[in-house]
Order: sequence, then structure tokens, then C-alpha cells
Amino acid sequence: MNFFLKIICSGTSDEGNHSETRPIILTNYISLILGSCVFLLFLYQITFFGNAKPGLTSKDLLYGLALLLSPILVNKLSFTVLSRLLTCLIPVLFLWFTYLTKMATMPFIETSYYDGVRLFLLAVSPLPYLLFDKKTPFLFLLAIAPCFFSILFLDTILDLAGVSPYARGDVGNDYQLMGMRTIISYLVISASCFALQYIIIENDRFSAKFLLTLKTNAATIASQNAQLKTTHDELALLNKQLEALLAQKTESINDQHKKIVAYAYSNAHQVRASVARILGLIEVSKLETDLDHVWFLEKINDEAKLLDQTLRVISEDLNTSNEK
Repeated sequence: MNFFLKIICSGTSDEGNHSETRPIILTNYISLILGSCVFLLFLYQITFFGNAKPGLTSKDLLYGLALLLSPILVNKLSFTVLSRLLTCLIPVLFLWFTYLTKMATMPFIETSYYDGVRLFLLAVSPLPYLLFDKKTPFLFLLAIAPCFFSILFLDTILDLAGVSPYARGDVGNDYQLMGMRTIISYLVISASCFALQYIIIENDRFSAKFLLTLKTNAATIASQNAQLKTTHDELALLNKQLEALLAQKTESINDQHKKIVAYAYSNAHQVRASVARILGLIEVSKLETDLDHVWFLEKINDEAKLLDQTLRVISEDLNTSNEK
């Protein structure tokens, strides 16, 4: 199976896109199918007819397989356009070669041989539509030409080769009708293949446009994800800053609380002590009539200064706490 896949993918590359790879794979498939059909036809012929009728010989089989499988080798050599042309030209040329060489040796040619030429030409007529498109009109017309002119000018070619049914065959009443049927069948097949090719090309164009849209949307989503990640990182950083600021403010509040507690303690002890002493001195002044007023005023002054100093220290501590 791996060997078969290698043959099918011969000439393709990992870098090639779908529109470039598909004709190469189709060429390889068609070459294998044509080679297999010739081999099966040879087996059928020797099994049921032997040498009773002129047909493919072993030599013809070898030539046919070599020619029909040659596009695979050409693809391997990277001549992909030439390979597609050969896939369209070789079957028609091989068909004419085998039929004309056999007919030339026959004293009388049955009508079935002419019908066989027509049928095989119709069988290979869709190949150009599978391998070429309107993007390469010259190659497209060149690939169509052999089969088109073979069907349209079949009698002329037979006459030039000396195997005309009018000279060496049995021209029945339906010979001309068969020729017209072949031309109509070719037109129907060609029109259908052309419509199918148009649908495939439009589908490829739609797929390419859809893939481009998907890539654009993917790029937009990736950009949005990058922006969201950036925003998330910024928010995370901001949260850290807010947490640090909150911790700092909490610490400042705790410090202020300690200062307030200390102030309350000072107010309850130091300030109240100084005020109590001053009040005590005042009460003593009321009791003593011969009080030394100078000493008394000095004591009150000392207590007032001590009270002022205590209040200043408390005020400075509170101001320092507020600044933090």
C-alpha cells in the first residue's frame, strides 16, 4: 500500500497547495488506470479469443504499459505540465497505432473495429477536462485536440491510413448513424465535463476564499487574545499595586491607631497629671494665707511648661503619623 501511495504522490511536494497537487495526483491515477485497463484487455483477449482475432500482442502490451505509465516518471522529474499533456495525448496515439496496425493486416474489417475506435476515443475524451482548465487555454485546447479531431474526422483519418470502411470494411445502414451518435455523445460528455470542471474550479475558489476568511478570523482572534492577555497582565499588575497600597495604608492606619492609643494614654496620665498638680496648687493657694506667691507661681509655671511640652510631643507624633 505504501508503494502504491508513493506512486500516486510521485511529483508532489509538501509545500504545494491543493490546486497544484491535485492535477499531479490525478495524472498518476489516470496513468495507472489506463495501464491496468490495457493489461486487463490483453488478459481478456488471450483468455477468450486467443489468436482468433487480431488484437494486442505481448509486444504491444509492453509498449502500451511503458507509454501509458510514462507520465508518472515525468511527474517524478518535476515536468508536471508535460506529464498532463502526455496523459491526454498518449492514449489517443496508442489507440490509433494499435488499431491501424492491426487493421492494415486485415483483408476485411468488421464494423465492430470501427465502433471500438469510437468507444475508446469517447472513453479517453474526459481526460483533458480533468487535468487542464481555462486558466491555461492554450494547453487546454492542445490537450483536447487529438481526441476532438479523431472523432470529428474519423473517416478522413481511416481513409488516409488506407483502412476506410468504404474500401475494406462492411458499411451497414447504421454506420453513418453510429458516427453521428459518437459525435453527439462526445459533445454531451465534453459539455458535462466542462460543467463539472467549472463547478470544481468555483468550489476551489470558494474554499480558498473561505480558508482566507478563516485565517483572517484566526488572526483577529489571536490579536484579540494577545490584547486580552496584555490587559490581564496589566490588571494583575494593578491588583498587585493596589494590594501593596492597601497594605501600606493598613500599616499607616495601624500606626495611627497606635499613636491615638499612645495619645489617649498620655492624655490620661501625663496631661492629666500636670493638670491635677496645677489644680492642687490652686487649692493649696486657697488654704494658705501667707503663701509665698513667687514660689507658687514658679511651680505653676513649671507645671504649665511641662504640660505644654507634653502636648507638643503628642502633636508632633500625630502629625508625623498623618504624613505617613
